[in-house]
Amino acid sequence: MKFEIVFSDAAHETFTAIQSQILDKWGKKSVIKFEKRVLKILEIISVSPFIYEAANINVNVRKASVHKNCSCFYKIGETSITVLFFWDNRQEPM
Repeated sequence: MKFEIVFSDAAHETFTAIQSQILDKWGKKSVIKFEKRVLKILEIISVSPFIYEAANINVNVRKASVHKNCSCFYKIGETSITVLFFWDNRQEPM
């Protein structure tokens, strides 16, 4: 079974913010690489949602590492995966 991927409002905001940071620091080519990584991770999650570890903040929330500097937090539902937010790993821990 393949789960549908749904972005929360916070996921849209944090994804856009990280894209902007990457664009400012490293340019459009790096943004495209980041987007491809995210799409690959989301494809993996849609097929095997339990592949990534449970997050420390909540056992129902999972954390996927997109890059050493960025993680994606998501929650598994009955038929869908909700992407909660993206996190810049260089920030203060939650």
